[in-house]
Amino acid sequence: FFFKIKIIQGNPSRSDSELIVGMRIFRALSLFLALAESLCAALVDHRIALTPEGRTSELPKNRTALALQLLEREFQSQELPEDRTAVALQVLDREFQKPTTRVSHKSWIQRLGNAVWSVVLGIFGVIPFSVAFLWVNERRNAQLESLISRGQSEAETIESHTADLGDYDGCLVHMNAETARGLDPVSDGRFPAVKFDSGCIRLTSTVEVYQWNEEKHTEKKKDNVGGGETTTTTYSYHKEWSLKAVSSDTFQEPAYENSLHVKGLNPGSHDEINSTVKYGENHYLPRDLATELTKVENAGNVLGKELKFGSYNFNFDGEYYQCPVRMGPPEIGDFRVKFEYVRDHPASVLALQVKDKHRGGHTFGPYRSVPRGLCGTIAPSQLKQTLLDAAKKDSDELYEEQKCLDFGPFACLCCCCNLVTYCFTHMNSAGLLYPQIFSAWSGELSRGECFGSEKMASAVSKWSLRFIGWALLWIGFGMIFEPLEVILDIIPFLGPYLGSGISYAVTIFTLVLTVILATFIVSLAYLMYHPLVGLAYLVLTAGIAFGAQYVAQLLQGS
Repeated sequence: FFFKIKIIQGNPSRSDSELIVGMRIFRALSLFLALAESLCAALVDHRIALTPEGRTSELPKNRTALALQLLEREFQSQELPEDRTAVALQVLDREFQKPTTRVSHKSWIQRLGNAVWSVVLGIFGVIPFSVAFLWVNERRNAQLESLISRGQSEAETIESHTADLGDYDGCLVHMNAETARGLDPVSDGRFPAVKFDSGCIRLTSTVEVYQWNEEKHTEKKKDNVGGGETTTTTYSYHKEWSLKAVSSDTFQEPAYENSLHVKGLNPGSHDEINSTVKYGENHYLPRDLATELTKVENAGNVLGKELKFGSYNFNFDGEYYQCPVRMGPPEIGDFRVKFEYVRDHPASVLALQVKDKHRGGHTFGPYRSVPRGLCGTIAPSQLKQTLLDAAKKDSDELYEEQKCLDFGPFACLCCCCNLVTYCFTHMNSAGLLYPQIFSAWSGELSRGECFGSEKMASAVSKWSLRFIGWALLWIGFGMIFEPLEVILDIIPFLGPYLGSGISYAVTIFTLVLTVILATFIVSLAYLMYHPLVGLAYLVLTAGIAFGAQYVAQLLQGS
């Protein structure tokens, strides 16, 4: 609300013209003193003392009446909201909220000690880990691009009623003419009454609670004398729907206290996957593929208007089940629940066909890179068996296959590479961190569309992880030069400016160094799988290095 502001100093007979003149003077003084963010809020027949930030030190006792008065003055002849009391109180709380500020100080000796430790951490921790991260990621990218290229030439489009379907076991297949169907019952773990006997592939329940959330903003300022640094931390609070119960015990301001209205209900999102998802007449979808089907619908439209959790009642408002039901805005501790489900629908699959020994028929596994002999001379039957064996490998077996040397002194030298490789092979639920083709989509996608989606997902994961690796490497190089800035800060008055100048120069230098090293790592990885692409990256690396050297010589000459 844009509130009209009037200043009255205890004299109710003062005319509106005098108030307008006084207001204009006050605004001019505020601009002159650069207090643009200050807000002077005074109300008729109320005198409110202001803090230096322009906010009241405490709310008036008759806050409800004051809030309604504010709302009536704002709307005047317009139509007021139905629940005007709740709206006005919410505006008043937000308007008079005062941020909490904490100030801390570090001496020059403390800053220098931290800078020395940052050098140690950068040399022995951040830089080795970032280099290993970039190497493993680029190796994965090269393997996946090679695998997709080979898969496009080997994939076969089949249907569930294709003759001699068993002949395709061990082959990369594309299917898009069948319907995925959930055969077993699916029920929610927190709300047992929410149950589908059949026709549901995935059921997702999302429980949120209305909580205070603390935000922290930190501002650092160097001392003009002594080389120290002052840190000002401002804590602000706002209400929001949260997927977890926020503990207010750690808040800097104890006035903001969280509570839970529904006891025993844990916030968060939870998925239930149908244990038997049949695809067509002869295939079954494994859990990982069933999870990738994304045709999600709101289940509240078929579950009914009311829902119980113990002794608590939840009512459906068209999107969420609310507890308790309120006509106005929610209050701290309120809960809301959303149920979404994926029902039976047509789907497309691109994966390795595997015989299902438990249920009969066929299922799907990941299509992975395998050795194919010299110049690809492996026999077709042997290739199929090799692909089937690769699809059965679990995360530990994949790690043993991909890891670097881990014996003797190599256990220490290759520890970062092995750590990253372990993460990539054990975080593979979506198939994004290990080179393989193992995907399903909602709807009828052609073979070209499926491979296009695979290429897009590969590019997204490649560049996302690249940027993370580059950022880590850049931060690691910056940590090495951090003592230079701190040492210069000890010079009185000029030190902070000299330190900041060195910091900017180091930032540019480390950025160039990061680009050169990262491009070199990319070229080495691609030389193993795409030699021509690797050579192109090597030429690019050399060009960047010579260009940086040439610019440095020009600057030195000038």
